[in-house]
Amino acid sequence: MFWEEKIDRLKSKFSQEQFRVPFSDWTEIFKKMEAKFVSNKWPIYQFCNWSEKLREKTPIRNVSQQDIDKEISRLDASQNYWMFVVLADNPTSRQYVYDCNTAALRELLSIAPADFYIGHKKYEWLVFFEVSHTENSISLIKPGEIQTPFD
Repeated sequence: MFWEEKIDRLKSKFSQEQFRVPFSDWTEIFKKMEAKFVSNKWPIYQFCNWSEKLREKTPIRNVSQQDIDKEISRLDASQNYWMFVVLADNPTSRQYVYDCNTAALRELLSIAPADFYIGHKKYEWLVFFEVSHTENSISLIKPGEIQTPFD
């Protein structure tokens, strides 16, 4: 099944308030996140390779892939978050952004193929979830000393 088909299933399962694909404002979302949390010396390479360009990478912790639900439960269930999904395991892979509540976020995680990011809707924080399929683990990394729900 193609990625778009999986997203269409999520759109039919959740309401617009629970899960939304920001078709018209995705570039602004990426620009705001990059301006605050990503060092982008080469503007031609926007919206990709965040794993290499995250400012002041600060490890939060490593968890097993089975424990990711415990991490997501740290988020406020009454809020929505930006979720950025990286569609492969290489730095120049495409990234997609989604507006999700925690239930939709969990569902999206179940189909996400590789690394992902979760960010605050008002751009107060961003956390990189670096997935290692060989070690069955996920490293949580934040840019600098900002406070996140995962601290």
